[in-house]
This record gives sequence, C-alpha cells and structure tokens, in this order.
Amino acid sequence: MKKILVVCVLFIFVGIYATQPSAITGMVFDGVTKAPLAGAAVHAVNVSMNPIGDEGKVLTDSVGRYLIADLDPGAYTLSVEDIEPLGYYPKSYPELVEIQVGDTVFIDIGLIKLDSVTGSISGEVRLLDYYSNGWEGKVTVFSLWGEILAEEEIQEEGTSEGLDCAQFLIDEVPFIPCYVMAEVRGYHPQYFDHAYRIEEAYSVCPSDPPQGDVDFDMERASDSTLPGKVSGLIRGTFGPLPYSSVYATKEGKLVDGRRTGDLGTYTLSLEPGVYNVFATRAGYETAGYAGTITVADEEVSDVDIILFPQGGIGIEEKPSTSPQVFSVHVTPNPFRNTVNISYYLVHPGEVLVKVYDASGSLVRELSSEYETAGKHHIFWDGIDSRGSQASAGVYFARVILDNAFTTKPLVLIP
Repeated sequence: MKKILVVCVLFIFVGIYATQPSAITGMVFDGVTKAPLAGAAVHAVNVSMNPIGDEGKVLTDSVGRYLIADLDPGAYTLSVEDIEPLGYYPKSYPELVEIQVGDTVFIDIGLIKLDSVTGSISGEVRLLDYYSNGWEGKVTVFSLWGEILAEEEIQEEGTSEGLDCAQFLIDEVPFIPCYVMAEVRGYHPQYFDHAYRIEEAYSVCPSDPPQGDVDFDMERASDSTLPGKVSGLIRGTFGPLPYSSVYATKEGKLVDGRRTGDLGTYTLSLEPGVYNVFATRAGYETAGYAGTITVADEEVSDVDIILFPQGGIGIEEKPSTSPQVFSVHVTPNPFRNTVNISYYLVHPGEVLVKVYDASGSLVRELSSEYETAGKHHIFWDGIDSRGSQASAGVYFARVILDNAFTTKPLVLIP
C-alpha cells in the first residue's frame, strides 16, 4: 500500500512539473531615457523545433512589461517588431534564449529612437591571397550593444590594385555608432579596421553622403578539407550566440577563423598541432577556451565558450546615441619609448589630444587643430610639457572633439 501511494505521489509530482508553464518576461524601454514603452510587440520564435514554431506575439502593458507564457522547451529568438509607429527601430535580441520546463527568463530590451535622418556605410572588401573564382560574402552592421542593424550580401566584382574585391553600400542605417564585420567563405571574418577582437575594432557612424572608407583586407583561413576539426558552441548569458567569430591560433599566429551559425555552433579545420581558441562578438567581451586544444586527425568537439556582455567601462566609454562619437586606440600598451594614439573621427572638427597623469594633472597637450573625418594618429614619446622624461606609471590619453571626449589609459614602463 505504501509503495502504491509513493508511486502515485511521484506520478502526480512529475505530471505537475511537466506541465509547469515556462515564460520569457521583462520590460521594453527607451534605450536613452529608460522610459517604459507601452504597446510594443514582442515576438518569440522557437527555432529548435522542426518546423520552426511560431509562439506568437504579445504587446507590452502600460508600464512597458511583457509576458510570453506557456512556452515549450527550446531555443527562442526574441525580437521587438512593428515598433516604427511608436517611433523606434525594431530590435532582435543578440542571443537565442534557452527555455527549460518551468523556466521563467527575465530579459529587458532597450530600443533606439527612430530618426528621420539615416546614413550609409560603404567601402570595399578585398581578398588577399586570392585563390578561386565566384566568391560570395556578407557585410554586417552591429550596434555597439550587439544587435544586427543591417546586412548586405557581396560578391566578386573585379580587381582593385591586383586584389579581387567587392564594393558595398548599406543604406538607411540608424545614425548611431556601429561596428562593421565582413566575412567571406575561406577567409577569416574581420571587424573594421582589420580587427579580430571586438575590443580592437573601430566604431564608425553612418554618413550622408557615404564616405566609402570602411575597407577590409581579408586574410586566408585554413583549408576546410583539413582532417583536423575543432567544433563547439558559443553561448551568451541566456543561450547560443549567433554571429560570433571564432578563431584558432598556433604559437600566437592566427590560423583559422569562422562565424558561428544561426544556432551558435562552429567548426574549425586545422592541421595536427596544439592550438588556442577564442571567440569575439560585438556587444560582448572576447573570451578564450580554457587551456590548449590538441588536434590530430579526429574531431575535437565540445570546445564551448561563454561570452559575457561588455561591461565595467567608465561613463566616458559607454555607447552613445550621439552622432559625435569616435574611436580611440593606443598601441603598444604598455609602452616603453613611444605610444601611437590613433582615432577615427565620424565628422570633422576641432580636435584636442592631451595626456594626463593618474592625479588628473595635465602632462602634455599633443595636438590642437582642425581635422577631417576619418582615421588619424599621433605619437607620444613620454616627454612632458617641460621637456622632461615622464616617470613610469599610469597615464591617460584624452581625445576631445567638440563637446565629446574619450579617454584611454596608458602604461609607461621603465
């Protein structure tokens, strides 16, 4: 009798658990003012079902809250659609959202204000070490937070200075800072300007008319027919992370690179050897697989990497919706003799470049002049305004354009 009772209770518990509803909930708000947005349509689609399951659409309530309930287990895309009448751009959450039985996942979504003024991003994709005919690729524009703003397919058009190339022009891009990535089958995916880590990428801003200076020189990846394979999954906070770039290095040299598919998976093709693997994506911190990977003639699977949203940056470095935003990079850092301070201006203007010490005192003003839009750089040789050698320590390079500025730390070593 006790056994029957226990079994009955167990079946009742399992039945209740199995039917416990799962949900995605959160708030939709203005990405700048943080004001909640009522009447926004939030859409969840189960992409792990075959065929893909459409789980419907809900509207946010008067305080911007949404609740998509009674979801089946699976991986979901999450997007805010049909939002233009409210004055905002549509948005797709960068990650797939994984749901298990009984889960309630909380995701807040900030939207970009719809502006009647949009711009274009244009440039050229050139292939180094060109080896075949009829190639195709894609150029993708990301916001600094990681959502995809626009895409354009590209294909071989001809030659430019001996390199096979394709030009691209992406119109009607929101007038905000963006990251741009190019990918061509058989070549390493690359962020502008020749960056393989998002932290090294330049942000650009659409312009009208287009300036045509967002160019890529694509480097060959490994032969996809090589017997050694490394595969895995790139994940974000809530689930698989599509459009991540995954690279393998050997003795510090880039060997192969691929973009993850729609479900966040990847496969690298490698010769036998010992490799390090890392992943990068707009809106997320670059991260590597713990330890090295030894590749033979068989596939090494489950090389999974988790990426976390970019954070921990100062107020001056936070993404801004102002078109007067520019990128600043310093190399090498730390430095011993000379550091190169490079910056990309999205529009012309009066530019000041100054170096401060850790106490905030001005060490030296490096430049004060009117400069055109585009890439610029200036060197600091470690000499202060009195002509003396600055002591080893932490300094800060500040680039000022109009009323906006960006500050980068510099480490001067003995």
